[in-house]
Amino acid sequence: MTFAAWFDLHADDVVAEQPTALRVYAWLLRNDRILEEPQEIKAWVVAEQLHVHRDSVKAALMVLIERGYVVEHPRGYNNVRRLSVATERDPSLHRGCPSNPAAPSSA
Repeated sequence: MTFAAWFDLHADDVVAEQPTALRVYAWLLRNDRILEEPQEIKAWVVAEQLHVHRDSVKAALMVLIERGYVVEHPRGYNNVRRLSVATERDPSLHRGCPSNPAAPSSA
């Protein structure tokens, strides 16, 4: 399955500078329902399964959220983070993405 944000993700220089971000994004996509509804995601679970430090996962999630590839929703039960994967991005978030050369770079 492909969607507009998927192509932007792989062309985004900011995401490329954060190698854990691609791994976290791929991990999120393994969740069957994450494209349809927010899912509860714990950074330590992702870190454990990817064999990386929890802080790396948190940083990767922040990049993915800030760049518009992942959407953060109000926290769930026990204050657990709820996320979904965006199939399309807000055009204002395309800065620094080669697929949008008219947008100013984020650097």
